[in-house]
Amino acid sequence: MLLHRRLKTDAKERAVGAHQGDIRRNLGFSRDTLRLYEKRGIITPAIDPENGYRTYDDWQVNLLWEAKMYQGIGFSLDEIATIEQKDSLKDLEEDLAGRIEAKEHDIRMEELRLATARHEMQEVRAIAQWREGKHPAFWIEENPSRRFIAERRDHELLEGASPEALAYVMRCWGCLAATFWFPDLSDGSYFWGFAQESEIFEELGGPQAGRFLFTLPQGRCLASFVDAGDRGGFGLELFCGLVEEARRRGLAVEGSIGGELICRTHEEDGYHRFIHVWLPLEEET
Repeated sequence: MLLHRRLKTDAKERAVGAHQGDIRRNLGFSRDTLRLYEKRGIITPAIDPENGYRTYDDWQVNLLWEAKMYQGIGFSLDEIATIEQKDSLKDLEEDLAGRIEAKEHDIRMEELRLATARHEMQEVRAIAQWREGKHPAFWIEENPSRRFIAERRDHELLEGASPEALAYVMRCWGCLAATFWFPDLSDGSYFWGFAQESEIFEELGGPQAGRFLFTLPQGRCLASFVDAGDRGGFGLELFCGLVEEARRRGLAVEGSIGGELICRTHEEDGYHRFIHVWLPLEEET
């Protein structure tokens, strides 16, 4: 399919064709769409100098349908104007390949955001069931490896955090989870920041090194939901029940408590912050 413009026909030949009313009535293009395509350089109808009437020959009609096709697969009007002026198949193929790669990246990001939204919905539903006594208070789960970008230690913003990591947070916002982690239970201090499964982190080009960039190990965990209420922080005492449950079950702990803030609500009885918390366990032999 040839896409470059054929502008060498003289004005008289170009004047033979459909008028704007014909295009609107028979093809469904509105006047505003036609004028926008013309303004963006996608079509160049013949214009009668006496009355300003526009005439569209077969070539212009073809360009209209091609523009709609490219719009339908997600290209902007500026991109379409560039595509339709390509002078060789090689140029067109290279241009399309680059744009398709960019679109595929955008689609993948939307897939990840959708997966994040679906996960959030499932967690909120589980918390609602938990509050109604229809969900276990504690359960064993397999956690994936997570890459964790710390933003605060306790309540204090971290100084000297990796600029690359923070830039990644802003770029991939919507595919990360608000997460906290106690690296050393002995001092009761925790980091607060954002986490993402390591596999996705690497797929999206997250930084592989940097200050306050950690890997939270994968493995078997004892998990629970916690309502932190209106407390200012996430002190270890909030998770005593989880630790006691591990002891009661005779489970060997291997690692530090971590968790994700799922949602906040303002209800008649006060302010709630619901957390999915986990405690890593030794692997069964």
